[in-house]
Amino acid sequence: MSECLGTYLVVRLFGALSIGFSDGSQLRIPGGRQKALVALLASAPDMRRNRAWLIDKLWSDSDPVRGRANLRQLLHAVKQTFGAEFQDLFEVATDTIGLRPGCVELRGNPEDGELLEGFDLAQEGFEDWLRDQRQSVAGRAALFAQSVPQPTQTVLPRIVVWPFGEIAQAARSGIGDALAHEITSGFARSQLIDAISHFSARAVADGHGAPMSSADSLKADYAVTGQCRQINDSLTVSVTLYDLTAQRAIWSDTHKIGFRGFLAGDDTLVGHVVGQSLRLIMSRSVAASVTIPLPRLQAHSLMMSGVSLMHAFEYPYFRRAEAQLREVARRCRGHSEPLAWLAQWHLLRVFQKWSPDPEEDRRQARAAIAAALDLNPVCPLSLAIDGNIHTILYGDFESAARRFSAAQAINPSSAMINHLASVLATFRGEGTEAVRLTERAYALSPRDPRQPFFQTLSAGSYVVGGRYGQAVEMAEASLRRNPNHLSAHRCRVIGLQLGGREVEARTAAAELLLVDPGLTVSNYLRDHPAGQSDLGNRLGDALKKAGIPAN
Repeated sequence: MSECLGTYLVVRLFGALSIGFSDGSQLRIPGGRQKALVALLASAPDMRRNRAWLIDKLWSDSDPVRGRANLRQLLHAVKQTFGAEFQDLFEVATDTIGLRPGCVELRGNPEDGELLEGFDLAQEGFEDWLRDQRQSVAGRAALFAQSVPQPTQTVLPRIVVWPFGEIAQAARSGIGDALAHEITSGFARSQLIDAISHFSARAVADGHGAPMSSADSLKADYAVTGQCRQINDSLTVSVTLYDLTAQRAIWSDTHKIGFRGFLAGDDTLVGHVVGQSLRLIMSRSVAASVTIPLPRLQAHSLMMSGVSLMHAFEYPYFRRAEAQLREVARRCRGHSEPLAWLAQWHLLRVFQKWSPDPEEDRRQARAAIAAALDLNPVCPLSLAIDGNIHTILYGDFESAARRFSAAQAINPSSAMINHLASVLATFRGEGTEAVRLTERAYALSPRDPRQPFFQTLSAGSYVVGGRYGQAVEMAEASLRRNPNHLSAHRCRVIGLQLGGREVEARTAAAELLLVDPGLTVSNYLRDHPAGQSDLGNRLGDALKKAGIPAN
């Protein structure tokens, strides 16, 4: 309590909620929301919460304008309750509200009783948060874990794209700088890597490709650079990807494209450079995770490896991803992304029928995504995965739509968010919207390393959109890389049957039963989020006609 010059606040969260001062006096706080506000702030990792997050928990049904007004009124009431101590104990900013950690002491532990035992606030958001915290042993322990100094680690690798050198006519066009800007934007849209701002890279570069040593000032792990040679309408681009830790080039290639086409928006080159670079970085991370013990691997390598393995749809690889993501979450406790990916891992284990206890995996998914959003309630990846969980595990399409809307408002250029939002539109039977989101996602990241997984999601969109030929093409492309992906098999069967290719559909159905021998139409409809809708009946009927047993 050395940071606090006067009386400090003492809060007990386990057992009955208790709020008092260090001199032993108890604080009489009128109203459940004032108490809930203190409890929500005290339980945050840094004792600070985003205003929007607090509004969602304390006034779950309010519109944003009314919610903000309610929060202002509540803060005024809290000021009156705490009096002169308010300024010493609370930190109020435009977007956040917090307690001063140096002026607050948390006492007690889970052995004292249930978290906020006997406390009740009839708001859906608060009740969901409290239930998730009570169910999550890890979440409860984290509230009172001793603070262990951790080395500063980044969750994602950092990449810098230097302005490309310019030769011949390109020297007068500025194409090298424009190309670097587009490639940087491509990396940023992937959400798999931290792309250092183009303006920062340009400030460090000398205009003809910066030396590798200058990357130290930007703390980059990888760098992309190259040269452009323009002769009339022909543009030749050489590109090299460097591993800056190893101080060596790991990929190099040369491309010829039309100069006018590039200026008109042809981004095939950009998509290729971004996609190939990400594939190499991910594959190297996976390879390192096999040969190097987890404690010796950098957190960002573990993160890339875990995300890659969880989308491989081969169970031995998939199983390894969990340990890697948990290790990243343990090391990087202030980051929401590892927890969000861990939630997605549990979702996929249920959906792929690999879970020995689906209810436990559902609980783990909910607890992980709740913890992620507690850390950062405006993380677009966490919001999107929460939307995916509400879509697939709970069939709560309205809540899912709100999560996706929030995620897209923050980051409208994320391919991942658009792909996951397309699943919601698919299950709602909104074919046109599902296809629109799918095609926008591909435009944003045309050569994403997770493409086989995204192809399966796209196959579902095309089925509901009535574009059965494209649905089959996408499903078969996914199965060439991930032959055990059950959803891709199902989309292939349904696309063939609804597209009038009944003989091929029966062959595909027989192949589906080889990888999912217990599948019946009745359990498919039971487990499908849209199983009780007209869409579910249409999909189930297609499976039945193709040869999947009814019961």
